[in-house]
Amino acid sequence: MRCQLSPVIEPVVVRSAWQGPQGIRYQDSVTLERGSTLAILAWPRPRQGWPAGSYRVEISKREQTSTLEFTIAGPAAVEPVDHLGLPRRVDGLKPFDEELKTGWPRFMVAAFAKKNGGRQVRVPVKVVSLLGKCQTDQYDCFNIPKHHLQHEKDDESYLSRMGRYYWYDLELTGGDGQVLPLRVVYNEGDADCNDGLWGEMWNRNNYEKVADLTSTGDCESTLTATPAYRARFKSHPFQVPTDADYEGEGFGGVFWRLEYGHDDQLERLLGVGLLLADLQDAKDDIDWQPMSVR
Repeated sequence: MRCQLSPVIEPVVVRSAWQGPQGIRYQDSVTLERGSTLAILAWPRPRQGWPAGSYRVEISKREQTSTLEFTIAGPAAVEPVDHLGLPRRVDGLKPFDEELKTGWPRFMVAAFAKKNGGRQVRVPVKVVSLLGKCQTDQYDCFNIPKHHLQHEKDDESYLSRMGRYYWYDLELTGGDGQVLPLRVVYNEGDADCNDGLWGEMWNRNNYEKVADLTSTGDCESTLTATPAYRARFKSHPFQVPTDADYEGEGFGGVFWRLEYGHDDQLERLLGVGLLLADLQDAKDDIDWQPMSVR
């Protein structure tokens, strides 16, 4: 049984957190097999390991909910995590070939201005760190297309050869001036499998899920923000362009097309951040110009 243990306390993923003395919230995924030992990945992790006691969790995925109960007789060690707040199995991310680019692509600046009657907009999203890359088998993403998991059953090394995950840190400022620190991971998949992008976005301060990125067809993806962050986000008094607006400014585009679950301003700005992150590692000659970002 493959389950996503997420820190975001939502009915979509986790119905209840661990009922234990620490009030632990989860931050990553783990595969539970019959007779296996459960690796406990906690955030924040107990300094002295898990105290003795009884624990219970309800894990919900799609329409199915499973309940897991276990007892710890004495202090149990917790698997250490790295600076990404992820299991050590994704340590040693391969660095990007390019340095962090500041400012904005000229085509994007022009598209924002045209969308807003010719006035320059202070775009409130930026990439702040290029974390690195890892092979697909090094991270267990909740949104990986099912056909890739099926191929993995037939070939254990399949995921190590297919695609890769790209990791970035972003910042998004709301209309109320509040900064949302984001951690983003996505995979471009395999062109032969008719993939689009898939991945996840979290608040990197507490690892709550902010948005899901799902592959919905050949070079097609859908970005859907969580209800909690949609309700919380304060919009700006300007319009946000889409892929078609960028193409109208002479940008040839990337090989994927992005749709939105609700097509509101939060999702569009998250899409801008995703595009800006993807262009950080682009080999094309893109004209970057400084732009104020609050």
